[in-house]
Amino acid sequence: MAYEQERSSSSMSGQDPIPTPPSSPRKRRQALRSSEDTEGTMTISEYLAKSDPYRYGCPMTPRPMPLIGINIPKGSPILLVGEKLRDNVKSIVNAHGIFWRSIGLENRTTARQDDVAVETFVVLTLDVNNESWRKAGRECVEMFEQCGFPSLQFEILNPKKCYIPYMFNFPRTHPVITAWSRDTVGEDITAKVKSLLTNKWCVIGVCMYGRTEDTASPTLLITVRQGAFADWFSIYKSLQSVLTEYHIDGLDVDFTPGFVAH
Repeated sequence: MAYEQERSSSSMSGQDPIPTPPSSPRKRRQALRSSEDTEGTMTISEYLAKSDPYRYGCPMTPRPMPLIGINIPKGSPILLVGEKLRDNVKSIVNAHGIFWRSIGLENRTTARQDDVAVETFVVLTLDVNNESWRKAGRECVEMFEQCGFPSLQFEILNPKKCYIPYMFNFPRTHPVITAWSRDTVGEDITAKVKSLLTNKWCVIGVCMYGRTEDTASPTLLITVRQGAFADWFSIYKSLQSVLTEYHIDGLDVDFTPGFVAH
């Protein structure tokens, strides 16, 4: 990864929304997802930012989350681009008072083997997501375009606190799989999800979801359209009630923005 390790002299730019946050990123996210801040109608990006205010992405093209980093091959021309633009990114980030640990260029991709990696400037920080992150992201994207690199993307995150879940396969003998496969339970729940989300959903499925395979938990994961607008808190609570109705214990509900390629 083409990273420059440094610490800016800016002060902390965001206040943690939890005065005494749990030590686990997953528990922090669960607490925030059930807070008053997530209530009301908003875009899926706003809902996720309030559910996990320790990361922010500014992609030009909607991509499934989560994104993971992989090394850019040595000698790649994009590394020269990174050297050329890094000072510009630093200036923008500093101008918004973001306390950063490192700024660098890496390939960001999903866990799918056939997915194409996208070069992304990644800012690692100790801060909490706020308006300065969004402003810095927009300005960096505009700067990339003006410099002739419109495909570059921007991401900023607090790696110690953000959740960054990944998808893992279920063991075939898992009790949730057994319950989901019972009679028409899976079909019935999927139909209820579709009725609640109307035209906002892309993919509905169950998987093990978490930061690592050991800590992943059973989850009804719903990929929704980028920019979808809804009362996600109410939908989340309604889907939890649906799972209780069908006696599927231990299955969480989560949303991720994305799209379906045609």
